Amino acid sequence: MKRTPPEPLTTAILTGTSYGGLSAKTLDGRPLTFALIDDAGNVIASGGTVERECWHVITEVHTNYLKGEGWLVVHSMPKAVQQKEAA
Repeated sequence: MKRTPPEPLTTAILTGTSYGGLSAKTLDGRPLTFALIDDAGNVIASGGTVERECWHVITEVHTNYLKGEGWLVVHSMPKAVQQKEAA
C-alpha cells in the first residue's frame, strides 16, 4: 500500500540532511526553534536538544525498518524514567 505524504507546511520549511540533521526556517529564511508543547500551550522543551533527539528517533526508526525490524518502537525518555521502567 502506497502512503500519501502529508500536506506540506504553509508557514515554514523543514529540512533534513544526513550530515546536518533537522532544521526549520520561516518562508523568508529566518531560523526556527523546535519545541515540545503540551496541550495547555506550555513549552516543555525547546532548541537544539529537541532537534537532535527528534533526529535520533527518526534515524533509529529508519534503521530498524531497513533491518526488517520496522515493528519495533523507538522511545526517547529521561534516564530516570528509563530506570523506573526497567525496575
